[in-house]
Amino acid sequence: MALVLRARILVGFGIALLLLGVVSWFSYQNAVNTVASARWVAHTREVLETLDALVGQVASSEAAYRDFLIWGQETSLWPLNAAFREAPRSIGRLRVLTADDPGQQQALGELAELVAQRVAWGQQVVDTRRVRGAAAAGRFVSEKRNVAFTTAFHDVVGRMRTTEERLLEERTAGLNAVGRRTQLLIVAGTALGLLVAVLCGTPRPGSTRWSRAYRTTPSSGSTPTAG
Repeated sequence: MALVLRARILVGFGIALLLLGVVSWFSYQNAVNTVASARWVAHTREVLETLDALVGQVASSEAAYRDFLIWGQETSLWPLNAAFREAPRSIGRLRVLTADDPGQQQALGELAELVAQRVAWGQQVVDTRRVRGAAAAGRFVSEKRNVAFTTAFHDVVGRMRTTEERLLEERTAGLNAVGRRTQLLIVAGTALGLLVAVLCGTPRPGSTRWSRAYRTTPSSGSTPTAG
């Protein structure tokens, strides 16, 4: 009886270890997938933040040259110059971040060309204001190409943002799914381990009666006591 019970305990212990190993392996794989998914989510958020920064830089440049157009003060150009320095850096960073996406790279090519045109156009506004005065610069600003730039710029940015927001939604859903799988594996592994432990610790039907009968039956080598 003791040998049978010991064998059952060893088998149960082995099964529990096997289950623990399987659950640990799947948990490790899920942990790796979680890290990768979280990295992609952070990557997509950085693309969106850089796009927002670029939009802010272009908006800052427009406000600066309009301020210079009205007042003609050189201090108004400080934000303009800063925006013109930062915008190419933002585009460069976006090129690195979206290097694996041909569609975004093509959109960035359009965006870089638009920003370069905007920088040249802004410098023309400043030079016109300095040389020919506010009225001439005002006419320059009211040209249709100014409106066309704004429309084209925001159209490209909108397309890029839509793509990144879709990717963010997909990657966030994938990250949540990995988290749910990890929780399910932990719960399932724990439940299976407990089930094996209970089954291995439960005596088989009749084993208790057999053990009791064995203990109460006199051994064959015993001699009866004289009355």
